[in-house]
Amino acid sequence: MNQRRLLKHSLTGTLGLAVLVLALPGLVYITSLAKLPKFPSPPAASIIDEHSKHAWAVAGGGGLYLGSYTNVPMAMERLDPWSITWHLLVRCKRNTGHSSDLHFCAYYYRGYLPAITAAGRHFEEIGYKDAQSLWQAISQVALAVWITRHWSSEQVAKYLSSTEKPQ
Repeated sequence: MNQRRLLKHSLTGTLGLAVLVLALPGLVYITSLAKLPKFPSPPAASIIDEHSKHAWAVAGGGGLYLGSYTNVPMAMERLDPWSITWHLLVRCKRNTGHSSDLHFCAYYYRGYLPAITAAGRHFEEIGYKDAQSLWQAISQVALAVWITRHWSSEQVAKYLSSTEKPQ
């Protein structure tokens, strides 16, 4: 009887741990967004001008077309916390533990670079600084994921061109 109870408890514990691990990316995503004092407002959708197209290209909007400023497709994949976590932690072959490696690996997704750039510019605009830089990096990725789910690539391009700093 004790073996059966022990087996039942170990299976329950294993199942509970599996559910927690699977839910963790979503919980981190929701927590990161909840800590933000303000979300960026999307620009009104309108015809995209050359300045917006250029801002999209400069931000690396082509994903795998990195470095190409001509004929960069304005397309953005809708990301979710689970796919980006899977890609960053499992599929990424260039992972030395440095945060820049994680961002490099995320460039795999079309539109991620402009989305993360827009998230960073929003943080600058509102003066958002988290005492823990790792949490701020996670919050920036979470906001980039949110942007890919709620904005169009045209809105991201317009936002980038409107927040561009003069050189």
